[in-house]
Amino acid sequence: MAPARREPSLPDEILEDIFLRLSAPADLARAASFRRVASGRRFLRRFLQPRLHPPPLLGFLEHRGRGGFHQAEPPYRSAPAARAVTQAVDFTFSFLPSPAGSWRVCDARDGRVLLSRSVSAATAFVDLAACDPLHRRYVQIPRIPGDLLSSSCPFAPYHDGVEFERFHAPDSGEEKDEPSFQVLCSVRSWYSAVIFVFSSVTGDWSRLTSISFLPRRAIKDPKVLMRYYACGCFYWVNGWDGYMLVLDPRDDMKLSLVELPRIQVTQHQGLAIVDAGEDRLDYWRHTSASLQGMAEQWFWAGEMAAQDHPFA
Repeated sequence: MAPARREPSLPDEILEDIFLRLSAPADLARAASFRRVASGRRFLRRFLQPRLHPPPLLGFLEHRGRGGFHQAEPPYRSAPAARAVTQAVDFTFSFLPSPAGSWRVCDARDGRVLLSRSVSAATAFVDLAACDPLHRRYVQIPRIPGDLLSSSCPFAPYHDGVEFERFHAPDSGEEKDEPSFQVLCSVRSWYSAVIFVFSSVTGDWSRLTSISFLPRRAIKDPKVLMRYYACGCFYWVNGWDGYMLVLDPRDDMKLSLVELPRIQVTQHQGLAIVDAGEDRLDYWRHTSASLQGMAEQWFWAGEMAAQDHPFA
């Protein structure tokens, strides 16, 4: 009797291309026979690209008051996954150094949450921690060295007109042997903006880039700028100044001022920048609101191309 004919095996590259066409991560989980390929870091990075498989809305973290995680509820299709995440993840951050209730959420990205707690009401210095709430692990981040801060932003720690903002840098998308991350700190005054970066690889802060608002004081009040992330860039905008501050991680962290088209924004409205798809930005006017029941109204105000910032 002739031996059974062996089916030809497909190269991993072809299997990856086949799996990339699956419509949902649940389908990938059923490919138990191909777990070695389906669980590879290189493949998962490709599979989880937002343009191929947009991540489901699980909820959001509140950074004001006592904070907390607000999970997606039915009729959202992601409600079951959100419920599972809520049960598995410690969103009280009880594993952080005590007192745990003193920590406040600054930002969340790529499975990490950045938290801070004030050292003194008289200064802008804070304790920082980047944590993985799923595995209950954290890394405490040192403060920006005083000499580095003072040489770049004189009187910054004590000046009422200076705004500090800490947030995660986006993942570069490059293959890495070990997980790493960066934290950015924007220091904005009436006269300039300076960006510092912390690297988990070196464990140090360094000055990244800066821009001057002089001589025309393009940004009148740095404290009222709101940060948005869309199309791979960070945008700070309020709608009143006529300019927005743009940080482009794709272009060597270039920091620039971009003139906005004329938009009618009242005293009680803000301006939001959102990703409209196909490398386009939408900007929306919105009223002030809170999570305690005040209704928020949004008004579409226009569209612009994200690439090259045509209004610069």
